Amino acid sequence: MDPEGAQQELNQPLMVNWRLQQPQWPNIYRSGVITFRAIAIILLALAAGRMGTANQDVYFPNQEIHTFTCHDYPTFMYFMSVNILACVFSLVLQFISVYQKDKTMWVQTLISSIDVVMVALLFSANGAALALYLLSYNGLSIESLSWNAMCDTLFIFCSQVLNAITVSLCGSVAYTIAIVFNHVNYGTLA
Repeated sequence: MDPEGAQQELNQPLMVNWRLQQPQWPNIYRSGVITFRAIAIILLALAAGRMGTANQDVYFPNQEIHTFTCHDYPTFMYFMSVNILACVFSLVLQFISVYQKDKTMWVQTLISSIDVVMVALLFSANGAALALYLLSYNGLSIESLSWNAMCDTLFIFCSQVLNAITVSLCGSVAYTIAIVFNHVNYGTLA
C-alpha cells in the first residue's frame, strides 16, 4: 500500500458504537483532558485550603477578642464543601479516565454527567461566595438593614477570601476546559 493510501485511510471517519467518530490519532485531546483535570484538582484543593485557613483576630473596645473564620459564614462553608467535593470527584474521574482502557458508553455518560454537575456546583458556590464578599466589602446602604462594610476592619480575612475565590474560579475554568476536551475527544462536540 502506498503512503498516500495510508494517509487517506487515517483521514476517513470510523464507525464506533453506532456513531461516527474521527480517528483518535494523534490523541491530543485525551492528554488535554488529563492535564486540565489535574490543574483543576490542584487549584480546587488550594482554594478549599485557603478558605479553610482564612481567619483574622479583631479587638473590640471592651477588650473582647473575636476570631473571624470561614466557619462563621454558611456561604463560605458551602464554597469550601463544594470545592472539596469537586476535587475528590475529579480525582476519582482522573483515575478512571487514565487507567480504564476500554470505556463503554455508559461509563463515558456517567463521567460527563458528574463533570457537568460538578461545574454547575462550582460556579454556584463561587457566585455565592463572591456575592457575600462584595457585601462585606461594600456594605449594604439600605437604612432598614444597615450592613456596614466589614472589609475595612477585616482586611486580612477579606483578602484571603478573595484569594480563595479567585483560585477556585481559575479551577472551575480549567474543569470546564477539561469537559470540552473530553467531549471533543469522544466526538460529542466535534
